[in-house]
Amino acid sequence: MFAQFDNDGGASYFFMMLLVIIGVVLAIQILFLLNLSRCLQQISPRNRDIEPGSVWLWLVPFVNLVWMFIVVNRVSSSLKNEYRDRGWRVRSDFGSSVGLTYCGCVLASIIPVVGAIFGLIALVCFCIYYRQIAGYKTELVENSGPEGDDRRDEGRSRRGSRRYADEDDDYDDRRDRRDRRGDRYDDDYDDRRD
Repeated sequence: MFAQFDNDGGASYFFMMLLVIIGVVLAIQILFLLNLSRCLQQISPRNRDIEPGSVWLWLVPFVNLVWMFIVVNRVSSSLKNEYRDRGWRVRSDFGSSVGLTYCGCVLASIIPVVGAIFGLIALVCFCIYYRQIAGYKTELVENSGPEGDDRRDEGRSRRGSRRYADEDDDYDDRRDRRDRRGDRYDDDYDDRRD
């Protein structure tokens, strides 16, 4: 009878520890998704490939196995669109490679025996990705002035439009597009046309 009490006590202790671990993981996940959502809120609606509220689908069991890949890709492309729109230097991949590695390792962590190794790699990638997104969010907040607030309020009404230095000719506009595509062109030829 005394041994049975120890087994029941051990089971309840294990159950309580499991609930605490699940609670901590859920709290960290909520903070992470809040970070993603707030980063997306700093991006102009016309540059977003995903709405800030959509990241919360990551919490739905089994849906999250696919949705996490979609969110990482769309947050990365939204950041890239925003940086281009603001005329800032576009960085390599805006956390896409680390985020996708995190997602892949989360899936691979269910594999028996090697799952623990993938789980540790996922934890490291998660920390790096969280920090990168927080850094992008901070940069967007610090460098948005009254102009940035106006652009966010305009929303989708200006979707696809670009601001150019002058609107009376198309030559600068074409050159700007060539620069963004990475096409090479002869500067001497451009000088002769002026």
